[in-house]
Amino acid sequence: MLALTGASGFVGRAIRRRVAGDGVAVRLLTRADMPASDNETVVAVGDFMAVGCDFAGALAGVSTVVHAAAANAAAASDDDAAFQAANVDVTARLAEAAARAGVRRIVLLSSIKARGERSHPERPLKADEPPAPEDAYGRSKLGAERVLREACERHGIEGIALRAPLVYGPGVTGNFRLLLALAGSGMPLPFGAIRNRRSLIHVDNLADAVVRAATAPFPGAARPAFAVYQVKDDTDPSTPELLRGLAAGVGRRPVLLPVPAGPMFALARALGRAGQADRLLGSLVLDDAPFRRDFGWQPPVSQADGLAETARWFRDLRRAGGRR
Repeated sequence: MLALTGASGFVGRAIRRRVAGDGVAVRLLTRADMPASDNETVVAVGDFMAVGCDFAGALAGVSTVVHAAAANAAAASDDDAAFQAANVDVTARLAEAAARAGVRRIVLLSSIKARGERSHPERPLKADEPPAPEDAYGRSKLGAERVLREACERHGIEGIALRAPLVYGPGVTGNFRLLLALAGSGMPLPFGAIRNRRSLIHVDNLADAVVRAATAPFPGAARPAFAVYQVKDDTDPSTPELLRGLAAGVGRRPVLLPVPAGPMFALARALGRAGQADRLLGSLVLDDAPFRRDFGWQPPVSQADGLAETARWFRDLRRAGGRR
């Protein structure tokens, strides 16, 4: 049996969809009761951050845990203590409870922010390079990886941390919605001269990778073991390519003006938006070859199809005047 935290989140819902047709029994560990599908049972354990949260009792009979619950990067706070409590301390307690319950493998949904925020366009970041997280969220995800590694080594559990870049797909929130709005606006956009590269991952590709990490044989001869992997889509688009892909999904062709990156960076810094500018103008490319090799994985959704699907969802959402 597989246990899942974060079942109501963007990625958690995709993981549930992914396993629904496989006949895999899933136990959803939640803060409160929620509706469940035929292959699911719900165990409401209360506030995950409460010291008395009974993870161990909820994990009886579970062989694999997927830990997808977290305070995310879109949270308004940059408070290290708050992210530490939500992402590091909860992971540590969950891992100890899993060990007491006899769980054999834990898969942690991590973030590339645990490694860093930028790369050279032609030199992808490798998972084993020295980490350099730049904000409280990134530091907390690195901390979660470290406490999971320690618990797995201490208790003889297989552990896998999957670092994901920006996740998109129907239902996406946060900064990606701004890109969707820009791509479909028809307004001239000053990104025609940008030559960056950004790794992305469609939510269904990430869910597929998580399930593969949870169910496939652990790679390598050494067991127990802990490994950190990175996953992404099949291509790493530039910002102009990303905007074109989103616009094409709704039958548009964006007007991209060739404004140099330097002045845009300078303006963004003056407006206190340097972080947003870096995500639009800078490069962040991941090396996911080790995961593909060790788990025989290929993303099932092409990036072109994923971007088009997401753009159509956003167009229909705006036409309906609603929020989903």
